[in-house]
Amino acid sequence: MNDSGRWSDEDCALSLPFICYAPMVTSSTCVETGCPSGMECLSNNAVVQCIDPCDNYTVLNDDWRSVNNTNNTTLHCDQHINWEGWYRLYLGQSSAQIPEQCIEEQRCGTHHPLWINGSHPTQTNEIVTRTVCNAWVGSCCYFTSHTIQVKLCYGYYYVYKLAQPSTCSLAYCTAPHNAEDFRASGQNETSITLQWNKLNNISSFIFQFNGTETNISAPDGPGVITHTVSSLTAGTKYTFTLIYVSHGVRSNIIQLTAITAPSNPESLKPLNQTETSITLQWNKANNTNFVLELTGSETSITAPDGDGAVTHTVSSLTAGSKYTFTLFSVFENIRSSGVSITAATAPVNAEGFGSSAQTETSITLQWNKVNNTNFVLQFNDTETNISAPDGAGAVTHTVSSLTAGTKYTFTLFSVFENIRSSGVSITAATATDFVFGINVRLESLTRLSETELEDAVAELFRKYGVPPEVSISVRSVKP
Repeated sequence: MNDSGRWSDEDCALSLPFICYAPMVTSSTCVETGCPSGMECLSNNAVVQCIDPCDNYTVLNDDWRSVNNTNNTTLHCDQHINWEGWYRLYLGQSSAQIPEQCIEEQRCGTHHPLWINGSHPTQTNEIVTRTVCNAWVGSCCYFTSHTIQVKLCYGYYYVYKLAQPSTCSLAYCTAPHNAEDFRASGQNETSITLQWNKLNNISSFIFQFNGTETNISAPDGPGVITHTVSSLTAGTKYTFTLIYVSHGVRSNIIQLTAITAPSNPESLKPLNQTETSITLQWNKANNTNFVLELTGSETSITAPDGDGAVTHTVSSLTAGSKYTFTLFSVFENIRSSGVSITAATAPVNAEGFGSSAQTETSITLQWNKVNNTNFVLQFNDTETNISAPDGAGAVTHTVSSLTAGTKYTFTLFSVFENIRSSGVSITAATATDFVFGINVRLESLTRLSETELEDAVAELFRKYGVPPEVSISVRSVKP
């Protein structure tokens, strides 16, 4: 009998495990001093010793853990599992890994998918500790997080020392494995730059594309390797294959699909401008969509069906103002380099537009100045450009060589960056020839004073377009 009250007998442990236990042989070196880097003190056949987790793991192969699984008919919870030792993840026949980015809730066969907040190790035999987060109600780390350990093995797969999450329903997600982090780090219309991690014991790489192979030597020391593929076609998908070569043996094959940037939109121009809006137009390019950028904000624009130009109106703008627009083509979430134009809204119309004086051959017009805009005066199918004067105050302009006693319609436009306002119109008349004498016979039921008679005559003159600058002399004639 030992201190725990159970019989220390191996035979007894086999038949009566509820009262006996099987003795475990321990290594003083393993328990007391720990294990070399990459090893762990594990039990193997009732013996505790330093063991490489890459050689002693449990396979975890559950299709429902896939990040692409949105079927939650059966909810899974990893809090109910007694996690012991190390695990290697699979999806079908392929090695898998826990994703490094936040996974949308209601995936991986659970309510709250688990993901690691950090990168996987990049050096073989390296063990790292990572925080595990969970997604719920818009948060990527909603419930209490926990930590696990991750090791990169020489076969370029990961093993995990998993732990129970804090609550239900939380479950570990799995994603396709890419320990080398083979990815596109940049692209333009004609090239794609690829990047991957260098791993230990790798002497070179074979890069396959479009039926050709390129040998790439591994640089000295750790780090990231880049390779640019050029002479490509804009807005096109390409498949690249990378093969790791270790001691002359092809050890790992990875495929990647990447996309070149689409061409920029062509013929971008302002189609119409008002005081508060600008309508833009450009040519449609294949099946790309677009993003329009203005003063830090972005608007996604779906390509319309059919052929023809694309138009988009930007509203809620300020009159008489310049704006810079940048338009990107978008194909498979990859943007073009972008093309920019500057366009202006129309200025406001001039206020206080009217005639201030008339002669037989001229009319003087007056209006209020509008910021620093210029003006165009239109009448009789002619146009006159008028520059805004310096300083404040009203603007005046005299139209001459007119015909006496004639009505004219004038339309005034404010002009900013060659964009006209909607225009405001008035009608004004030139003065008639001077009248040296006129006989007017008035009848009244009551006697009018001389002043009343002059007012009556002046009103009559105004009615027929005679300017008020006349001298009136009234003489009463008795019948």
